[in-house]
Amino acid sequence: STQSTASSGINAEYGELNSKYAGGKELKPVDISNLSVRDFTVYKFGAYVCELSPVPIVLLLASETPANEDFIGNAYRNLFYYDTHNMYLYLQVGLTEDVGTFTTILLHCIAHAGVGEMANDSFHEFVEQFHSLVSRCSRVLFDHKSKDELFLRNVQEAFEVKLVEEERRPDQDHVQHLSALGSVRKIMDSTVQISEKKRWAPRKQQNLEQREDGLNEEFSRLSEQFTTVAQARKAVVDDLLSNLTRS
Repeated sequence: STQSTASSGINAEYGELNSKYAGGKELKPVDISNLSVRDFTVYKFGAYVCELSPVPIVLLLASETPANEDFIGNAYRNLFYYDTHNMYLYLQVGLTEDVGTFTTILLHCIAHAGVGEMANDSFHEFVEQFHSLVSRCSRVLFDHKSKDELFLRNVQEAFEVKLVEEERRPDQDHVQHLSALGSVRKIMDSTVQISEKKRWAPRKQQNLEQREDGLNEEFSRLSEQFTTVAQARKAVVDDLLSNLTRS
């Protein structure tokens, strides 16, 4: 089945990672300041994820970690070393090549550390803690993403398409659903408008100031033109009066 195929694929990935980093004899920490820009960015993201930990954890990286031979029930037993005394968590530096794998293993280790049991992935308290961390991490990701203007526009466009599709349906059973979509559309419009106002407020102010300067210049020009016309009219009137007086 598809599920069993996916499961075997995941297990194969675990096996490859554990085999790749197996046989470590000592802890060899990596100097964080020597990381490449990309690896340092992944590391800093991991440090941010550690803020979700139920216990204080300091994330570090290592080029080699001692074998966790007693952790036979831990899927990532060769990929980390946890100093329980200082609460230092060392992950294999090579894991930064894939931020998804890095974050998954990090959450896995944090969950184990949070319940004080590192050896068994079947331990029910670990399972609960791991699911809780994934949920919290997902909420944080959504909160950050929901503030992104491009994301908001993509969501709005998706709802516009969905709304058009619903309006074309011939049956009447979707009226309530259509109403809900309309409500969401109003919310998205309002959210994007607020975001746009915050984004474009300085530019709008600048445009208004430029427009005001333009109007002032136009007013000055018209005032000068009016003065010139008034002077010309006065000259004509004076000339007519002078001719009448002579006649």
